[in-house]
Amino acid sequence: MEPRNMEQPPLKPEIDENLVDFDGPEDPQIALNWPFRKKVFVTILYSLCTMCTTWASTIYNSGLSHIQEQFHISQEVALLGMSLYLLGNAFGPLLWAPMSEAYGRKISILLPIFGLMIFSFGSAVAKDVQTLIICRFFGGAFGGAPLSNVGGVLADIWPPTQRGAALLMWGMAVIVGPLVAPIVGGALVIALPTTGWRWTGYLTGIILAATLVASILWIDESFSPVILARKATKIRFETKNWAIHSKSQETNTSPQAMAKKYLMVPLEMLVDPIAFFINLYAAFCYAIIYLAITAFPLEFQDVRHWNEVVGSLPFLAMIVGVLFAAAINLWGQIFYRKRFVKNGNKLIPEARLVPMMIGSFFFPTGLFIMGWTSKASTHWIGFFVGGACVGLGFFVIFQSAINYLVDTYLMLAASALAANMFMRSILAAAFPLFARALFHKLGLDWGMSLLGFIAIAMIPIPFLFYVFGKRMRAIDAWDTLTTDHNFIRKDIPTYALQQCPSLEAFLSTAGTASAGSPVMFWFFQLHRGFLQQSRLTKWDPENLDEYILLPALPGFVMRADCFFVSHFWLSREEPDPDGTYLKLNQTELAPQAWKYIWVDWSCMPQSPRSAAEERYFERSLETMSGIIRNCGFMYFYPTQWEAKLWILYEVAEYHLTCDGGLAATPDVQTFLDHIDEMLVSKFTPFPRWDDGKYSMGAMA
Repeated sequence: MEPRNMEQPPLKPEIDENLVDFDGPEDPQIALNWPFRKKVFVTILYSLCTMCTTWASTIYNSGLSHIQEQFHISQEVALLGMSLYLLGNAFGPLLWAPMSEAYGRKISILLPIFGLMIFSFGSAVAKDVQTLIICRFFGGAFGGAPLSNVGGVLADIWPPTQRGAALLMWGMAVIVGPLVAPIVGGALVIALPTTGWRWTGYLTGIILAATLVASILWIDESFSPVILARKATKIRFETKNWAIHSKSQETNTSPQAMAKKYLMVPLEMLVDPIAFFINLYAAFCYAIIYLAITAFPLEFQDVRHWNEVVGSLPFLAMIVGVLFAAAINLWGQIFYRKRFVKNGNKLIPEARLVPMMIGSFFFPTGLFIMGWTSKASTHWIGFFVGGACVGLGFFVIFQSAINYLVDTYLMLAASALAANMFMRSILAAAFPLFARALFHKLGLDWGMSLLGFIAIAMIPIPFLFYVFGKRMRAIDAWDTLTTDHNFIRKDIPTYALQQCPSLEAFLSTAGTASAGSPVMFWFFQLHRGFLQQSRLTKWDPENLDEYILLPALPGFVMRADCFFVSHFWLSREEPDPDGTYLKLNQTELAPQAWKYIWVDWSCMPQSPRSAAEERYFERSLETMSGIIRNCGFMYFYPTQWEAKLWILYEVAEYHLTCDGGLAATPDVQTFLDHIDEMLVSKFTPFPRWDDGKYSMGAMA
């Protein structure tokens, strides 16, 4: 740990020569480095794949009456074709999501699109209702892939500052598909009275085939771990060096591990308070869209006696509302970006809820307008206005929910979105089945009003999370830290984590240096969080979701995963006023594959510390030098021997002056040698911040 001048290049960590990585941050294989035009084209193609999936869910409804006549079934049985398709959307991604991680984005989306195409043609040629319904279910299961995996593609190819617009395009594809399809389907049924319902399946299959061919030709793989795994495989066979591998090939991809990650975690999130209520709100609004697809024909074909095409035109009103919602969502992106910059380039999930607050009023308003303008004596324009309000409210709420879940759960965002899709698909499958019974029993006026009252009851959700969300996230983050023991071996006493209800209780327990006290844990910052900040920030116990706990024991804090950044503070109050050293660190760390970053100013709060924090910090000094020794290491010295390195001073002071100082074990010997060198240089590295901090013999 030799000190050096700032002009020298930073020390590099030990690198595994058999580990394959990209050729620097500008490597064209990295999807973020693709040309802008290519990114736009790929986004459009994947959005088309998504629109085809949602299109297929509702175009079927255009031929319901003809399906009833041909197969001699009730309307409820005929509606199973749409409900089972949506049910397939809920369960299919349980397979496609892990496939995306193991084999890449492209194959995990395009292979299911091929399956949807086959089952679309299968439903078109069905000779009995059983075949039709089975084809619809499996079509939905295959069609769920774009709904679950395209979000990952957009995260691969777009930086955070541009991702919002890409997500907006994809989100519009999700909603425009099911609204346009009934209009086209109605035209087919009128033009071909006997076979029109079959042509809804043929046309869907043809569109899917064209989209599939274009996607195969012009879309490249975007998922970095899979790209590197393929690169490593190629190099292995070329060099016959079978030790060559990529980082992803070191991870556990067993069926059990995949099942836990993609099945158990999303299901557990269904009972997480934040995920549950946000997902419930988004799922309710999503299901209303599919219920409206049943309600509109009742209003305009049964009540006003319009034909299938004209009776489907009110769906255009919803599309108009979606376009207005897109404008609100774009404003929301601008609003969020300002809050993001003001917060030091740190995520503020609650700022994502502001557009949802607006949409929460439009949504029930539209339902009431639709309900009370549904009589034949009332001009149709009123129902159109209500439909536009519903479309506006839905899309704003839906998009805000997606953004909020991603920002809140970060590393578990995929699981949060999987839970979102599961819940909304289940509700969307159920709502159309009782829609006609509801409206025949209560009428369109009171039926829509009932749904409007439920929507009003949900208005407080975004407001409550806006006010209390940060506090709830801190509590939830502590629960996550104390229940996720994947990184802890069975022989380690984890009862301290499991039994502590809060961070303060944990610090008080872990900070007690008595016999039998629990293992020390270190709060490591996530690599992504470190790269996103615009200035050096002190450790914040209210943002625990940015950290992970690692035991201060051999085998846990390792060079393979953990990196230590040390830095001289330019003053006691401010480590890096203009961000110079942070930028240097970020430049070095951005292209590297570290999972966790430990920074000397982020692990424990600076002075003043609470009593529990002080006790914990004193105990942590015993293990800190070992942590530094075991991590990959980088440190910057503004000038030779400048006495402004905060935590290392306290570590040194502890080792030299504490009454219970440690012996010079091999793990800390290098560090102690460094201290001795500083003393030989007649340099006093320990400023007198507090009298007698650790013992009566503390150095001045």
